[in-house]
Amino acid sequence: MGIVSQFSIATQSYGRALRLFGSGKISRYLFVPILLNVALLGLVVWFSIVAGAGIVDWVYDFFGIEQTDWTGVVAFLLGWTIRLLIFLVYFAIYKYLILVLLSPFLSLLSEAVDTLETGREFRFSWSQLARDVWRAVLINLQNFIVEMLLTFLLSLLAFVPFVGLLSPFVILLVQSYFFGFALMDYSPERYRFPSRVTRSWMRKNMWTVSGVGLAFYGCFLIPFVGWVIAPVWATVAGTLAFLKVEKEKPVNSSFLLFYRQD
Repeated sequence: MGIVSQFSIATQSYGRALRLFGSGKISRYLFVPILLNVALLGLVVWFSIVAGAGIVDWVYDFFGIEQTDWTGVVAFLLGWTIRLLIFLVYFAIYKYLILVLLSPFLSLLSEAVDTLETGREFRFSWSQLARDVWRAVLINLQNFIVEMLLTFLLSLLAFVPFVGLLSPFVILLVQSYFFGFALMDYSPERYRFPSRVTRSWMRKNMWTVSGVGLAFYGCFLIPFVGWVIAPVWATVAGTLAFLKVEKEKPVNSSFLLFYRQD
């Protein structure tokens, strides 16, 4: 499939995911992850405010800035700039935290969507759920390290004339790919894809994966509402996208085509 076709699968999956929300067929799987996400987001904001206040006071003391007369404006702008930067750092970490901490619930949500779409029933096992969560932690940790390394290297290109203009867009695509990878991995793990097969599948369908991650990123442009529903919306969309790709061009290994009941 071409780039346009792969991106189309991702965008259409988000539309279909909204229709599933409206049907109420998966509503019982949404409450807990949304509630936990709200709590985690609240902690991020609170820590940002607390840490920001302490760092701002330290900066004022270090430079001898007092909020009086004309320095009051400088101090005000500097203080809010520091608070914003701290929030952005926490927010970047938060997006990976939700993918790890919510993985048991998002995995069950992805499974419910699969059953609704295909009619396949999946045997629940606490031990298998624990293995799936551990796999999600490892994959997200590996992806985070690789993503940060690539982001750092690509950031250096920003200092190269002309070429540097493309750096932010390439960084966005790289981060979108790794977010999409994490959001779509619930399906390969459910079908017992080995890690090497999963990574090969993701690379082969990188534009669909990147499209899912890019839309997930886009959700965070919608204040509060987008932040709250982004994980569940993207998980449902990622599952639908995976099923769509596998229906059209399944993995070329018979033992991976259907869920094994062992």
